[in-house]
Amino acid sequence: MNNITLSPNHIKLEPIQQLLDQLSKALKTRDYRQIVSDATAAIDLVLQSQLLTLFDIRSYAFAKQGHFDSAFADAQQMIDYAPKQAAGYARKACVLSMYGHHKKAISACKDGLQYAKTDDKCIKRLREGKDSATVMSDMRLDFIAQLPLELAHEVILQFSTEAKAVGLTVSSMWRKRIIECTDAWNTVEVNGKQEQVQLVNAIPYVGRHIEHLTINTADNTICLAYFKHIKSERFPKIRSLKLSALTTKEFDPAAARTSMSSLQACMTLTKLVVSFSKSESIITLADVLTTCVNLTELSYTTTSTLSGTNDASTTVNRHDALRSLKLKSNAISDGHIKAVLQQCPQLRRLVMLGANPSVFNPIIKYGEKLQILGYNSRSSLPYPIQGDDTQEHGLRIVCTNDGTTAVPASLILPLLYKHRKTLETVFVDISSILETDLQRFYTTYPDFKFEKLTTLTFWPFKGIQQFMLRTIKDTVGLRYLSMVNVSNLEYVVDAIIHLPALTTLRLSHVKSTANCSSLVSLFSAHAMRSESQKSLETIKFRHCDGITDAVLFSLASIKTLQRAIFYALKGTKAKGLREFFRNTGDQLKEVKLAEMDFVTDNVVADLGNLRSVKYVELNGLPKVTDEGIRSMLDKESCNMDKLTISACTLVTFECIQYARKKVKTVVAK
Repeated sequence: MNNITLSPNHIKLEPIQQLLDQLSKALKTRDYRQIVSDATAAIDLVLQSQLLTLFDIRSYAFAKQGHFDSAFADAQQMIDYAPKQAAGYARKACVLSMYGHHKKAISACKDGLQYAKTDDKCIKRLREGKDSATVMSDMRLDFIAQLPLELAHEVILQFSTEAKAVGLTVSSMWRKRIIECTDAWNTVEVNGKQEQVQLVNAIPYVGRHIEHLTINTADNTICLAYFKHIKSERFPKIRSLKLSALTTKEFDPAAARTSMSSLQACMTLTKLVVSFSKSESIITLADVLTTCVNLTELSYTTTSTLSGTNDASTTVNRHDALRSLKLKSNAISDGHIKAVLQQCPQLRRLVMLGANPSVFNPIIKYGEKLQILGYNSRSSLPYPIQGDDTQEHGLRIVCTNDGTTAVPASLILPLLYKHRKTLETVFVDISSILETDLQRFYTTYPDFKFEKLTTLTFWPFKGIQQFMLRTIKDTVGLRYLSMVNVSNLEYVVDAIIHLPALTTLRLSHVKSTANCSSLVSLFSAHAMRSESQKSLETIKFRHCDGITDAVLFSLASIKTLQRAIFYALKGTKAKGLREFFRNTGDQLKEVKLAEMDFVTDNVVADLGNLRSVKYVELNGLPKVTDEGIRSMLDKESCNMDKLTISACTLVTFECIQYARKKVKTVVAK
């Protein structure tokens, strides 16, 4: 029975069109008896030959995808629309039988045989379905019951939360096995699906295994049921809880009080993620900090302003457990951050989205133990090492927003200077400064040198380029340098040419072609260094107009170079690029080419000669065709593991399929 009952061929549009034409004529002549007759015939025709067929096909597809509820609902719709036709009963029996409910399938077949017209051509299918379900019911094998306990648990671990909820209702043995599989309940996500009712009822049995719980449902009844279970200590091991904006959207003051009183009783909870989408958050940040005293990690998101919660003016007890805090709001001010840092003196990680620059003042004054700071940054920031409170105080990582709204230099430079001895990663977008301000900063911070810096990304606006490069000129550990909108390459080269540890250099949006020749000197120095020691390994040029063939020639001489990433270069040509690949020998492992109309099939084909290249990415290359891709892949020396092709309009689907036969992983966008 596991095929469609009605064929799409049953959908005929001509008969319905004829009836509609007749109906139009009857309307014009006001022949009301004929109108009723034609309309009734059209309804019956649509119902029988179109609607039922489409429901049948969709139910079949849902069942094949594992969506039992949707498949069953469509089958029931067929019966509701046409209770005297056998097709709906046959589809219902098919879905039930497919999911092992053979006795219910037999019952569905009996209903169809009782209520459907005897001359219905699907009657035969009902009889066959009933006989098949009877045989399967008699010989049914419960594989979960038959498997050894360890193997049964391995199977259950593959179940989704919804599947586990359904499995609890299959049989007493399934219920026992699923409840006993403790690892299957370590992480649970609650949504609004029908199966969640069974899951709520199972919490008294499985709640003791749950450590990570996500509630993502607009069903307030289900949500409150979970909070009651929390309050009743049904989750003795729970460590993290996530409440989505969909969930909190339905909170009223009573629900808020219930949730907070429940969390107050939850002493094992150390991580909480809560989001609010209402204009005013019913549960304030102060409420959470006061209630959940053992939290070490908190993420609090609201679409309203933090000032609307009166957090800054609320007097609360110290929260000595919190180590990581992420705040997202329409407006985070210095008053909010001052209150947070005073209340949470052990905070090591602070990430803010929606903050204004004034927050740097209280961070400088009160953030003595902060190690990781994110200011309007979308970057993923690491978490502090748990239990490591002996580490030297001071910031290790600072990330600001990326090239959107620059931070005033007068606010962030004091912070960077204060932590210059501990900072390891700096990602900053600092506003331009006048020459008078530059000289003042030189006087104010005469000994500004980063001692432990390994990674630096910044936008070298006017004045800031000179100041920031001066802070790294004698840094011995800097490995990664990325600069966007470079104004003076010669000054950059002078500052970094002698950095001994530099392995990654990324330059973006260098519009001026002047002084690009200084890169030849830089790469020549790295080429000499690479003869005997570690040197430059990764280079990325993006929208750099002055990168010439001569620059690429000097770059190719670096024996440690492993990754070359070239985006939208204008100063070089296909000949120079091909020469670069020939001269790099076999050390390159990764090549990315993007947005360059001079890259032809010949350039791409040359990549197949590079024996060490494992990954190639081709993006926005309008002149690359199937011929270039095939030529690259057919080279005897081609040994790549991954190929990404995107926005190359002349590369066909057939070529992508050919590539998949040659390369382990092919991504086409």
